[in-house]
Formats: sequence, C-alpha cells, structure tokens
Amino acid sequence: MRNVSKLLISLFTVLTLSCAKDGATGPQGPAGADGANGTNGNANVKVYTFASHDFSVTSSKSLSVTTTADTASNSAWLIYLVRASGNVYPIPGFGVNGTSDYRAFWIYGSPSVNFTISKVSGAGDLYSNIRIIRIFASGLKKDTHGNSTERSKSWESLSEMEKAKSLYPNVDFLDYNAVVKAFNLKD
Repeated sequence: MRNVSKLLISLFTVLTLSCAKDGATGPQGPAGADGANGTNGNANVKVYTFASHDFSVTSSKSLSVTTTADTASNSAWLIYLVRASGNVYPIPGFGVNGTSDYRAFWIYGSPSVNFTISKVSGAGDLYSNIRIIRIFASGLKKDTHGNSTERSKSWESLSEMEKAKSLYPNVDFLDYNAVVKAFNLKD
C-alpha cells in the first residue's frame, strides 16, 4: 500500500510539473465587432465662469483667461451674461428687456487674454455670472509663419460669432443653451 501511495504521489508530481509549460501561441482570432461610438468630445471647447457684476454700478468689467498666444489668436471667444433667473444674453447685444447695450473686446497680453465688457447704453443690469466660451480652431494647417492656410485671410477681421459660425455652421451661437448642447458642456 505504501508503494502504491508513493507511486501515485510521484505520478501526480510528474504530471503536474510536465503540464506547467506553455505551448506554442495559436493563430490570431477573428476581429471583434466595433463598439458603440462614444459621446462627442469637447476638448477644443472650454467654459470660463466668472462672478457676478452689476453694470448699473460699474459700466465695465475686466476679466482674464490664462492661455497661450496661439490659442488666443486661433480661437473664437464667446461672451454671455447670465441672470439669476437663468436667462442668458450673448455679447455683443442687448441685456434684460433690451434696455442696455453691451460690447466686449479682448487683447492678448502674455500669459492671458484680457477681456473688457462694457455697457455702451442704458442703465445697466445685474448679472449673476459671466461666461466666456473658448472654441479653439484645432487641426488647421499652418504655413511657415504659423498662420492658418485653411481659413480666410480675414479671420482676424471676423467677429467672434462669425468665427464660431465658420467653424460650426450648424450651431446657433446666439442661443447659449444650443451651444451647451452642441458641445456637451457642463452648465
């Protein structure tokens, strides 16, 4: 009996050790089916939200966004004034009840884009926040001077809304909620 036990243990050990080696790799299996498309990204679109401002007290507001000169000049910058009620007003344009008119301009001064939003007429209104949306025009071919070769030479003369519309013609940039939806932005 003892010899049978030793024989079984020896046989088990030999079989276990001999099965531990891997065999040759088999042939490549068939490709799997493509997965579902993911949600459209927004890597080229960013929202900057700033605190409230009362244009009836101070007729202009200066804001800064840190970025590079390339991003500043190759982006469309959209500005929206937001009321506590949730109503949103694109700039340039009229605010609450169309009684005050607002304009904005920006200039790059390393390392930031500096914005000035001004009330040009009317009494001014209180807004709960100001949102700036940057839409970067990525993937444009550049010449040896770093200028885009795929957009018109008048890019710099276009309004920010016209720049955005040239990049995404099916989006209504006057409608803030349409912009949020088009780019899957977090509001």
